[in-house]
Amino acid sequence: MYAIGLDIGGTKIAASLVDEKGACSFKKVYPSVAYDSEAMFLQVVDCIKDVIRESGYGNDRIVGIGVGVPGKIDAEKGIAIYQNNLPWRSFPLIERLQAVFPYKMIMGNDVAMAAHGEWVIAGKNMKDTFVYFTWSTGVSSSVIHEGRLFKGKGFAGELGLIFQESDNQRLEAQVSGPSISSICSQKLRQTLTTKEIISEYERGDATVVNLMEPIMRKIAKGVYAIICLLDPHKIVFGGSVIINNPFLLEILKKELLCMVIPEQNLSLEKMFVSTLGDNGIVGAGLKVLDENRSNANYSENY
Repeated sequence: MYAIGLDIGGTKIAASLVDEKGACSFKKVYPSVAYDSEAMFLQVVDCIKDVIRESGYGNDRIVGIGVGVPGKIDAEKGIAIYQNNLPWRSFPLIERLQAVFPYKMIMGNDVAMAAHGEWVIAGKNMKDTFVYFTWSTGVSSSVIHEGRLFKGKGFAGELGLIFQESDNQRLEAQVSGPSISSICSQKLRQTLTTKEIISEYERGDATVVNLMEPIMRKIAKGVYAIICLLDPHKIVFGGSVIINNPFLLEILKKELLCMVIPEQNLSLEKMFVSTLGDNGIVGAGLKVLDENRSNANYSENY
């Protein structure tokens, strides 16, 4: 059996078939349309259709679609309430998708879906406190404690929204991938991509190092807030900024060394960069497959 895992982001939409071991196939990626609500929805539809069409699989092999959406959502009603990098506001996403596709659907926050994938595959279903931290177009986190996702009132984990220091800016506006490009390009008076900037940072360019040091300190403060509040047993870092530049984790640890007290040193040994590609897709697909398996077991037992 397969599920379709769908990961909707501010930059791209990605979908793939996912099997029960978390393996992906027939993956498709479409650019997000951040300026138009309906056009964005149609991009999502086309991305899913491409996966189904190319796989050739029908309802007998695809059991459902797992949908990961950024920001605040109402998972039960299937509504994308607020996304700061997408054009949807109280958008009835699942209702609209259900009108196109005849599959069972499960909706979740995109970071929570990625956390679920990491927890199942990389976290080995650990029963302690597991944190997934994403550093990409946005900055956020998700907590799984004793096997259960911590949701709060539905917006828990949005670390990128916290304010830092006296510049009255949210963390995401200071350290996200687009922010790194914007901040450094402005200071250098030339347009550079985040990839180019971090490449120069790794190479040791003195000017870029001076620009990146305060950014690394700020992201470290965000991580330290998690350590102080949750004292997690494991933190996995995902998102394009750190997955494409895993050396950043060691720099992050050095910054944290200046912040932690001795009793917190063990936290630094429990921090890892994700090795699970497409964890948002995998997590979304596995959510559907897990529920399908649970329902099947319930039917067999009763």
